Amino acid sequence: MFLAVVQLYAQNTAFSFQGNLQNAGTPSNGNFDFEFLLFDSLAGGSQIGATQTHTNVTVANGLFSVSLDFGSAFPGANRFLEIRVRPAGGGPFTALNPRQQIASSPYSIKSISADVAANASNLNNQPASFYQNAANLTAGTIADARIGSNIARRDVSNTFTSQNIFTSNANEFRGDGANITNINAGSISFGTIGDGFLSANIPRLSAANNFSNQNNFGFSGRTLQIRNDGGIVPGFNLTGSGGNLGILRLRNSLEVWPSDDLSRGARIDLRNNAGSATVVLNGTNGTVDAANLPAFKGVQTFRDPRNLAAGIDVAGGTFADLESMTVNVPANGFLVITATANVGILTVQPVAGVGSAWLKLEETTGAPVQLTEVGKTIFVNASQVGTVETLAISWSIPVVAGTRSFKTILTVPTGNPAPAPLKVWTTTLNAIFVGRGM
Repeated sequence: MFLAVVQLYAQNTAFSFQGNLQNAGTPSNGNFDFEFLLFDSLAGGSQIGATQTHTNVTVANGLFSVSLDFGSAFPGANRFLEIRVRPAGGGPFTALNPRQQIASSPYSIKSISADVAANASNLNNQPASFYQNAANLTAGTIADARIGSNIARRDVSNTFTSQNIFTSNANEFRGDGANITNINAGSISFGTIGDGFLSANIPRLSAANNFSNQNNFGFSGRTLQIRNDGGIVPGFNLTGSGGNLGILRLRNSLEVWPSDDLSRGARIDLRNNAGSATVVLNGTNGTVDAANLPAFKGVQTFRDPRNLAAGIDVAGGTFADLESMTVNVPANGFLVITATANVGILTVQPVAGVGSAWLKLEETTGAPVQLTEVGKTIFVNASQVGTVETLAISWSIPVVAGTRSFKTILTVPTGNPAPAPLKVWTTTLNAIFVGRGM
């Protein structure tokens, strides 16, 4: 087959292609399928754009015409069109060689020249570089839309990502200052910062303060006074002898050290309203005034019976440890121990039932030893809540100076009370020391 290019018309990206298709020198007639491929060289090279296919094209006496559009594929460089053909409807395509070079048509050349002339006249015969120099702009205003995003605007929020220095003292920052950061505190030369703008970590004179880390306060021989009434009566007063301040350390315990005057030992006095000492710890000779020790030691737990989740559940056949207590016995004498537990069923039960609960007192100084116990019957009526009972123990044992430990246990026998477990609401465990001769 042979192809002769008749004419190319182009004004925009689409152009009309006319050709003459011959077979062995004889003009072809009939319908044919065509493929058109654009390349950057006469042979080989790279294809530009997609292959355009035209099917069932009528060829009459060798002549045919198609419309092609490869987009903006003609920047002025050479372009070559490869054409492939076959009879309409099937069979392989046959490439027609050589490729056809596409050149601007006379109409296109005229159009381009006319545009250049018109642009030159409109631009006052100035070269392009003239309009690339901002110094040549002498009138008018550049619209915001023509300004790059890196230029700050007055009517929008701006973010400066690099350093900016404002040297005029007339500059002002207005607003709430919420987003102003990295201000050097040394530059604040007047005014007062309100409490509301200070961190919660800054202590206030007018509020309670909790120091969660170590703080060292130096008083240079003066007295530290923490007043509770704004007057001369101190709520807490730490002084030393001869102008020397004693040392107070609070860790897991309270330590009182003597002052620099070694003739005086440390001393703790707990005083009543009359000013008499109720507990005296004398550091001079390392003794404890036992006669002034408190005679009462106890633990108590109160649970709201309206909050069912707050109680302790004890099912039938199980037990629960309630309270535990350690007593420092100052001398020979007696301990009077009392314990109570309020128990019951406070939810409506479907069936009636009768059960029991036992409160036991054990000494746990060494191996656990049961001292005594007391029991109560718990009644449950159908469709009603059960009764609430109080179990109470009072027990006395002789003791010598030392440490004694005790605990209470609630036991519910197997199979009772009714279907629901018992609830334990309030419990107490107390010890009163009675010295010999008191």
